[in-house]
Amino acid sequence: ICPAGMAAISRGDSTASSGPLYDSAMPSCPAGHSAGGSVTVPIGQTEGVSAMLEGKTIIVTGAGGGIGQELSLVLARAGANVVVSDIAGDRGEEVANTIRAAGLRGSFFRADLASESDIRALVAHAVKTFGHLDGACNNAGVEQCGLPLDELSLEQWERALRIDLTSVFLCIKHQVRAMLD
Repeated sequence: ICPAGMAAISRGDSTASSGPLYDSAMPSCPAGHSAGGSVTVPIGQTEGVSAMLEGKTIIVTGAGGGIGQELSLVLARAGANVVVSDIAGDRGEEVANTIRAAGLRGSFFRADLASESDIRALVAHAVKTFGHLDGACNNAGVEQCGLPLDELSLEQWERALRIDLTSVFLCIKHQVRAMLD
């Protein structure tokens, strides 16, 4: 399992195949390891992956809106136990409530991904709530404040690096440990 950016990582021996439900150009690490088992699923087209995701526990960071929100809903419809995580507690809780209102399995955990202790607690919540962790989509990210590079402060730049890069590393580090248990 390699840190392949926002690609999902998963435990198991499923492999991506070709076709309209799958992205055949999955990212890989410099050593040539693929993000095996990761698939791109268009909104509303979950039937092809439902058997693969049924009962799997998946963390989605940045799930309070946008891609993370939609991915959480798709995963839940496909039968996954979804741990919705976002720093914006009200938006993340709303997504988890939407999942549960549909009779599906979802839980919310507020986490600031700039904090390794919050990341550890997020993973522990997933395991405590659903008994195991099978995958994650480390989708959370921050924008560069909409400013040209020469106007960014060092603090703004370092925050973007901490959330967009370091948090992905830390999430995968702790998620993989839980997946291997």
